Amino acid sequence: MTPEAPAKAKLSNSVEPFILLFSLLSLLNMAALLLPWMAPATVKLLEIFDLGLRMKRAASPRACFIRGRGWLDLLGSVPLRSSASSGPSWPRCITS
Repeated sequence: MTPEAPAKAKLSNSVEPFILLFSLLSLLNMAALLLPWMAPATVKLLEIFDLGLRMKRAASPRACFIRGRGWLDLLGSVPLRSSASSGPSWPRCITS
């Protein structure tokens, strides 16, 4: 008699795509950390892309923009200060 190998735990089919997506997101985050000059621009582009997708999927894009507070998303994606500008940043203005 030979001992049987322990049975492998089988993951559900819905867990495996989640793990793959989570792994890809982690790799993207690590790449963004390696390129700090690119990270703010990437985040702004993703915010604008997300707003566009939500407005496209909405039954009424106008209602999505006004009542769904899409205007706040648009306002939040606008950069307040360029990294090339010579003006002080807000934290330095507040602390000095």
